[in-house]
Amino acid sequence: MYLIFPTSILDIEQYKELVLLSFQIGLLLCCVSYYLSNFNNSNTLQLLNKLERDIVLHNLGEKEIKKRLQEEYFGNEFHTWLTDQFNEINELVSVLEAKLSSFNTFESELDLIDKGLKFERVGRIGNYQDDLNENLKSLNKLNTELTNSLRNCLLSVRRDNYLKSVINEKLTESEILNKRLNSEVEAVHFKLNAML
Repeated sequence: MYLIFPTSILDIEQYKELVLLSFQIGLLLCCVSYYLSNFNNSNTLQLLNKLERDIVLHNLGEKEIKKRLQEEYFGNEFHTWLTDQFNEINELVSVLEAKLSSFNTFESELDLIDKGLKFERVGRIGNYQDDLNENLKSLNKLNTELTNSLRNCLLSVRRDNYLKSVINEKLTESEILNKRLNSEVEAVHFKLNAML
């Protein structure tokens, strides 16, 4: 009984104040918890309403819906996110490399066009360059976003040597890939400009 009502240590007035203070703190914690749960529910509802609107207005596919749910609602583990980012980059790399490897075919098709049809030749070269630039621009944008994100991650994982090594490895891989593709595209542009 002494542990529940320690009146011999505290007088009755102090004990009443202590009980009242405990009750007020408990009530305050309940109110804060209720507010935070409502705040979280309203944010979730806003995210889902926005996704539903985008599905209807933009006719999003299953892949895009899953991606948006994962990124905005559930969240990604670092490894999954990193793998997804590199898969997207590899898809763009494949498209760009296919365009670069088709250069010899393009060159032989261009040789078949009479040199007197200068506007036709210039138009085809311009279209090829535009496609190449668009593919490279998409790849560079995604690669830059990934590099910036990885550098930001690197700042927050100072003590985790494993994650630091993974991030540094991916940064190096990304920079090498970017330099290689940019130089290959530059070489093709040089050859295309020589054809004009």
